Amino acid sequence: MACTIAADAHASAHAARTLNVSDTAHLHHGKENRGLLVDEGQATGQLPGKVRVEFDVGATVYANFTIYTRNGALMGHGSGTLHESKGHSTVWVSFAGTMSVSRGTGRYLHAHGQGGFYGTFDRHNYEATIQTTGTLDY
Repeated sequence: MACTIAADAHASAHAARTLNVSDTAHLHHGKENRGLLVDEGQATGQLPGKVRVEFDVGATVYANFTIYTRNGALMGHGSGTLHESKGHSTVWVSFAGTMSVSRGTGRYLHAHGQGGFYGTFDRHNYEATIQTTGTLDY
């Protein structure tokens, strides 16, 4: 009987949780690293915290990101098609695509998830605003 109770307690300690997430991050250009743009800033929403993103911007925007929350970090990547408005300023361009979370630390050690990846990018100062929506299992 004691073994069963201990096994049940261990199983519930590792029970997966699912969180519907919608976050927005306002990022400022920090530096360039190996030809990638590195932006940092704050995220607000269900997973608030500091965000660091490495962008590769071309016809498709590729991004590797880390979100540092008070309960651990989440790492993943996203990609989206770049859209330029014809007849409008090309300083700000938008992108839309998908993102996935592949790993984490702390409370999010076994995290994985997927969702939408949207945003705008300033071609002059490399600032970005990113919105993510989706589900996170941890």
